Formats: sequence, C-alpha cells, structure tokens
Amino acid sequence: MLNTLRMYPFWLLLLVLSFVSACAGGKANVREEGRAAPAQGEDEAVARPTVYQLPNGLTVVLREERSAPVVAMQMWVRVGGADEVESQAGIAHVFEHMLFKGTDKREVGQIGREVSAAGGDINAYTSNDQTVYHLTLASRFFDTGLDILADATQNSSFDPEELRKELEVVVEEIRRGRDNPDRALHEAMSGKMFPRHPYGRPVIGSEETVRSLTRQQILDFFKNWYAPNNMTLVIVGDFETAEAREKIAAAFRGFESNPDLSRERPGQAAQNEFRFVHEIKPFQQERLAMGFHIPPINDEESWAMDVISDMMSGSSNGLLISELVHRLRLATSVYTYSWTPVDPGYFVAGATYDPQKRPEVIRQSLRILFDLANGDVPEDRLEFAKSKVAADFVYQMETAQGMASQLGFFKVIAGDIDFDRKYLDYIAGLTPTDIAEVARKYLHPENLTLAVVSDEDAGKADEVKVASIVSDEWERARKRAPALKVVEREQIEGTTVVRFDNGTSLLVTPDPSLPIVSITGGFLGGLRNEPAEWAGITNFMTGALTLGTENLTREQLVARLEDINGSLSFRENYDNVSFSMRYIQDEETVGYPGLDIFADVVQRASFPAEEVESVRQRILPQFRLRQDNLFELGLLEFLPAMFGENGYGRMGLGDEEVVRRIQRDDLRDYKEDVLRSDSMVVSVVGNVEAERFIEEYARRFASHRAQGEFRVAELDFPAHNRPVSGVVEKGKAQSHIFYGWPGPDIRSDDRYAFEVMNAIMAGMGGRLFLQLRDRQSLAYSVTSILPLRYEAGTWLVYIATAPDKVDEAVTGVKEQIRLLRERGVSEREVEEAKSFLIGNMAVDLQTRIARASTMANGELSGLGFRFAFDEYPERIDAVSVEDVNRVAREYLLSDRVTFVLVK
Repeated sequence: MLNTLRMYPFWLLLLVLSFVSACAGGKANVREEGRAAPAQGEDEAVARPTVYQLPNGLTVVLREERSAPVVAMQMWVRVGGADEVESQAGIAHVFEHMLFKGTDKREVGQIGREVSAAGGDINAYTSNDQTVYHLTLASRFFDTGLDILADATQNSSFDPEELRKELEVVVEEIRRGRDNPDRALHEAMSGKMFPRHPYGRPVIGSEETVRSLTRQQILDFFKNWYAPNNMTLVIVGDFETAEAREKIAAAFRGFESNPDLSRERPGQAAQNEFRFVHEIKPFQQERLAMGFHIPPINDEESWAMDVISDMMSGSSNGLLISELVHRLRLATSVYTYSWTPVDPGYFVAGATYDPQKRPEVIRQSLRILFDLANGDVPEDRLEFAKSKVAADFVYQMETAQGMASQLGFFKVIAGDIDFDRKYLDYIAGLTPTDIAEVARKYLHPENLTLAVVSDEDAGKADEVKVASIVSDEWERARKRAPALKVVEREQIEGTTVVRFDNGTSLLVTPDPSLPIVSITGGFLGGLRNEPAEWAGITNFMTGALTLGTENLTREQLVARLEDINGSLSFRENYDNVSFSMRYIQDEETVGYPGLDIFADVVQRASFPAEEVESVRQRILPQFRLRQDNLFELGLLEFLPAMFGENGYGRMGLGDEEVVRRIQRDDLRDYKEDVLRSDSMVVSVVGNVEAERFIEEYARRFASHRAQGEFRVAELDFPAHNRPVSGVVEKGKAQSHIFYGWPGPDIRSDDRYAFEVMNAIMAGMGGRLFLQLRDRQSLAYSVTSILPLRYEAGTWLVYIATAPDKVDEAVTGVKEQIRLLRERGVSEREVEEAKSFLIGNMAVDLQTRIARASTMANGELSGLGFRFAFDEYPERIDAVSVEDVNRVAREYLLSDRVTFVLVK
C-alpha cells in the first residue's frame, strides 16, 4: 500500500481539490516546475500546489490551506536504508536521531523546547528511500518552525557525547525490535525475498553495524546526502505564498549543493521459485506472511495491486478477512498491504492464528489469492475498494500534516507532483479483467515467499508440505471455474436463454427504455416439497432470507437496497419458492448492484439469531389472528379435503408448534435443500446488456452448485368419488360458504375452457355476482376462483352471507351450478370472457416485473417462457361454447363436490 497516497474516483478528486482551493488565499503568480501557473479564469477546483527550485537545487512545494491556523513543514531527504553500504547499515536512521540534537546556535534540547513553546510537535522517520523530518505548529510561529528546520538540516553539530548516547538508544531500539513479532516476521520475509537488494536489510540496521558507526562517518553521510539538490521542503497551511518564498530563500541561502550524488543499488534478480522461511522465536502468537514481488511506484500494475490489497482487507467484508476471520474462523487477525517504493516492492498477506490451524490458514489464504489470479474478481469488492480508499484519502487530507505527507510522497517518491491525476485516472478505469490480469502476473507460486514465525512448541513447518499446499492450491484454482459455464444458449424474440452447468436457467430480456431492472424467478418445490413435520418452515425461511448475509447485516442490506431504490422479497408458493427484485439501474451505476445483492442473499443468507427470533415473533401472532379470519379458516378445512394430507393441502403459515421450535441451523439446512441451482429459473427484464449480465451472473453464482439430485415430491390426491362436507363453528356475524370441485392442472388442455368458464362466473360482471348479490342480495362477497397448480387444480365458488341466509345462499349457488351444467353458456358470454382474459393479460404485462415474473413462471411450470405471450392468447381464443359446456358437465359433478361452511 502506498505510504501516503490513497486512491479515489476522479469525481472525488475534484471535490477534494475544490475544498483545498477554496481554503487557499488565491493563486500565486509564479513559475512552477513542470507547469505554468494557472491561467486567469482557470477552474479553481483543479489548481495545483506551487512547486519551484531554489538556485542551489532545493525543491519547494507550497500549498496554502486556511481551514485552521496551523502550518505543517516537512523536509524530505532522498536517502534511506537502501542507500547505505552494508557495513554502515542503519546510519540513515541514526542520522535521523541526531538531527535535532543541537546545532551551532541551539544547544541540546533547545529545539524541543522551542517547538513545545509554540504548541507544536516535531519528529522524523526513516524508510528505505527517504528520511522525513516533520514539524507542525501554530501558523503564527511560521518563522520559528522554518528556522528550526533550516538550522537542523544545515547546521547540526553531531556532538560526540550525544552521538555516543544516541547510539546506545538505537541499540536499545534494535533490542526492543527483537521482542516485536511483527518486526521479526517482516525481517524474515524481506531477507528471503531480497537476498541481494538492500530492501532485504532492516532499515534500523544491526547492533554490530550501529555500534561501529563513528562521528566521521556521520559527518561524511551528512555531507554526501544532506545537500539541497537532494532535499524537498513541503509546507502546507495558513501562510502567504509570496511571503513564504522570501523567507525560504533567506533560510537556505548559502546552503551548497552536491554535484556528485552517486546512488548505486545492487539489482535483484527475478524470483522464479517458491521460497519459505520459518523462524523460531519466543512469541505467544504464531503468524505468517506471504510476500509477492510487485513493480515499483511508477509502474501502473503496482497501482492495481493497491486496489487488490484493499479488496482483500480494506474492511471486515474484505475477501481474506471475511473468509479467514468471520466465516471459517481460522485466523484471529488478517491484513494485507501493497508496498510500492522507488525500486520493486512487494504485496503482503499476513495472519495470526493458532499453530494447529497453520496448514488450513495457508490453504485458504492461497485459495482466495489464487482464485483472484485465475479470474474470480468480485466486482462489488472492486468498486467498494475504490470508494474505500477514496474516503481514506479524504480523511488524510483533513490535516495540514496529512496533506504535506501526500505532496511530499508525490514529488519525492513518485517523482511527479501530478502523480495523483495519472494514478486516479488509471484506478477509475480498472475492470475485473484488469485486476485478474495483474493478479495472475504476480500472485503465483514462483513469485511467492512464505514466512512463518512461531515459538518452539509449535514445531517447525515442513517446507516440503508447505510447498505442496502452495502447488495444490494453484492447480485447484486453475481448474476451479471462476464462473458458471454456459452449456446451452438460444435467442428467442429478444430474450437470451442460457442454461448453466449448475442447472440454472437464465432468461435475459433487455429493455433500456427506462432505468429499471426486474429480477424474478423461483426454485421448484415449494410447499409441495415441505415435510409435514416441518409445516411452516418454508414461510419462516422466506421471511428471514433478507435479514442478513455472511457479508451484510440486515441494516447494511437494507441500506444497499435503498441506495439503488430497490426491493427484494421471497415467498412460498405451492410449487416453488419465488423471488422478486426491482431496482434502478441508471447510466452512472457501475456493474449490476441488484444482482450483487440478490446473489449474496441466495448463496450466503446467514439467518442471524436475533433476526430469526424477530421473524418468529412476527409469525406467531398470525396463528391467533387467523382465528378471526373466517376465509382462512374455511381454507384450512377445504384444502386438505380437496388435495389430501400433503403440501397442496396446507397453508403456508404451517403449524404453530413447528414455528416455535425452528432454529437458525434448521433454516440454514433447509435453505440448502430449497434454494438449489438445479431447480432455479431466473428471469431478468430491464435496463441490462444481455451478454454483460450473463457474464456477471456466471461470476456471482460461480459457487452455486446443488448437492445430489433434485426431486419433486410425488403427491397422492383423494379419489373424490363422493361428496365431502365440513362445518366450522365460530359464532360470527357472517357465514362463509365454500363449494369446490377438482379442476385441471396448469398443463392440462382443459384449463383454457375452465378459465373462460371462470371468467363468465366470477367478477362484478359474472353470473354469481349478478344473480346472488345484485338480484337476490344474498352477499357482499361472492366469486369463483381457479388456482392452477402444477399437478392438480380446483374450481372454488365462495360466498359470504348472513347466518340466517345460509340455506338460501347454498340453494342459490347450487342453482347457478345446475344452470351452468344443464343450460351451458352463450356465444356472447364466451366471446366477452375471452376478450377479457386476453386483454387483461396484456394490461398485466405492462410492467417489467410482471413480464419477468410471467416468463419465469412459464419456464418453471414447463410451459415455456414465451407461453403467456404466444400460446396462451391463441389457446384462449380457440375456446368454443362447446368446450366450456363440456368441462362444466365433466367436472362439476355432484358426487365430487367439497362443501365447507364457516359460521
């Protein structure tokens, strides 16, 4: 990860620069290094810092920032641990310790006292490529701060006694580092990765090299490297640029450059084999690090590695963290970072864990990294990484010292004050394919160094076995499909139909006329497959599916849906469990966020314990409420009498005792049985590109593969060779009457004549309404219903009437059925009913969600997704008077009727 740079979308860059510019007191009319001052009228949002050089070569970067009366000053010196000769390893760090230990005009301790008196702080750090001295104080002490920094970097005295004492301090720092397990791990890994390059040495040096340093060596180091042409002064905060320039020129007047800045570092040969190192140290917690060589800061591919790092551990949902810590619970902590210095650096993934879990931590970490390298790049994590690092960057720019660090890094390490523009443009354009290509180039076994630090009791890792794990996981990742494979594809009437190798059927119908996407469909089975001993679990599961996943809490899931103005729901049906999603997919939306959410719920619904209890508390009162719903009480009697003791004969609410005993694990297990890939049909209608959506679906559901063979439950139905009746006594103010007969199933040729017959009898214009309500005033509610299921159906007449009119209402219903069977229907009634059915279908199919749902239902039922558009209107239109009269005579027999009265 970049030392100071954080990535963010370009629109956010403009926002940040607009804020910074607004805080500045205007633009100085100066000649900037590499670019002229902004022309008059140039957008303030893209104004850049002032960058120039003094005659002696000192580079100066100035940024006015007036949000607080503070000024941050940093002196960046282009020398670090990698520029030392091996015998003097650690001298740059020692020098850092000495710089503020007194000057020709300031005694030891005086610098610290002056900074404290100004309410500020002063410190320094040494890296491989640079040493940075930073000072922050109130802006009214600008002159004091500049004088201290200029005095220390030009006139440090390096008092012999102070040097002696400070060398002892550094030795103690080295000793303290030996007790730091993270430092031990880093040094073991770096040493193995860089056997020749100085990046393999600790910046702090060793006890031997530090103790051997002399004052003359310190003075020589100062003379060679601390020259103005090797230094960059960065100042950010509340000051006037013109005044600051004059003061800086005076402060560094007489500071002479060094024309001979020799900088030779030994090269590092490319790594072409797996490397392993295991250090035994007396630490309580075992840890490992996996290092991969990557390019230096000015190579674009290193920028992609920054993004990959954030994808892995940028949040608790990062790929490595969510798997190793949260889901598999293998590691106690996980981290990644991408170190991109001047020379080639490395990407590191590390973890702490119990020693006995070592092999599995290695295996699972490599699985995730190698899957990424083999093309499994979750676009949601990619987009989140961009947003996350953007936010981090903005937070760092909140302070003057943070902004100074950014600018110093751009200029000194990246070598370009405009580095951020190129970097951000590149990041903004990254695609999953780009990430996969970069990952494949660097995240592979031959480029891997694996380091382990453990105590003696944990035992030494077997390098051969570790190497075998690395090799095996790479081969598995190569063989593991990063996406579902398409085994069948066809294009029909604007819909692309895809069958995947996991058994799922996907129907994609683009309609870009509005920015709406509807995703609907279902899983075969439903209530017919629900075991009697678990009656109600399907309803319970569908109510809990959207209340949290392995990646998202309920609140986060709701927020993600709100972000796209979307909704997602599941429901139980008699022959399937259906889902319905709708959201806004405008031109600015990246990827298909609705698909991401849907895929997460289907595959990773977690049923959090507290949410399961919440669902239970919502369901249980419905059993009491149902006692006051006489229609439902009637169905509870009618359904088992009509369909028998199976899923068709029950209602979705199920059994109260079952609902009371359902636990989280029961729901998890049941979900795996129900939300199967090989019983799944998905229909998408809306603002999507067919090929892109198919590709995204294949990636999102790559691991969605059912175990075993899916089977639909076989149902036994009653013979219906004699009348069946039942009475439910409730003592209510209204009675409810149910008359029903076995009817056709959804695939039956008779269903079309039945639908026409039902349209003649039902509704406000139907015979039942006109005769029993309008003419006889027997009821407020009266109608007929034709529920079409996959294996059986029923035709039901329902009327709600006063208790003293029950006999008259029953007589009226029987009379209408007799007239229907004996006298039949008229040509006019049939034609009007057919026109209604065909026209009503067209009206219903206006919305994308209705079209998607209708297509999915056609595919699930075996009728085909085009059934409602093509075959259904033709089959309805072909129904004749004779057809309707025939089904009425054949089906509506008095010895097959089921009668239920609720009173």
